[in-house]
Amino acid sequence: MKISSARHIFLALALPVTVSLGACSAPPAVQQLEKAPELPPCPPSPNCVSSLSRDDSQYVPAFTANTADDWQRLQSLLLSSPRSYPLARADHYLHVEVRSALLRFRDDVELRYSPEQQRIDVRSTSRLGHYDFGVNRQRVDALRARYEQPPP
Repeated sequence: MKISSARHIFLALALPVTVSLGACSAPPAVQQLEKAPELPPCPPSPNCVSSLSRDDSQYVPAFTANTADDWQRLQSLLLSSPRSYPLARADHYLHVEVRSALLRFRDDVELRYSPEQQRIDVRSTSRLGHYDFGVNRQRVDALRARYEQPPP
């Protein structure tokens, strides 16, 4: 059986269950943290990207933030992304759950702002599965493209 055929069969079987379960779940409550946690390293599976990764296949550049306004703007851009729900916040940290459009898979995106270094580290990872078909890298690249556009 071809991989594409197996994938179509999986989607046909999983779609009705996943969509009905995904439609019933409410956005999670936001946890207020006193201190910004460190971003965890990516697991060895290829479904994570991070600006702190030493593995070239998982590395993405950090965002540059010259001011606190840049930090606020990047948070707003991430939260305005479709199907994005904040999970945890601190003064220099944001953890967001992003759900896929079709199967409602849940991914985690974390931002950690270091004002003294004028940088915002980023980590985007899938909660399930081994491969993400480049979704996490595409998400960070799209966020970066929006961030690098001049504000209106």
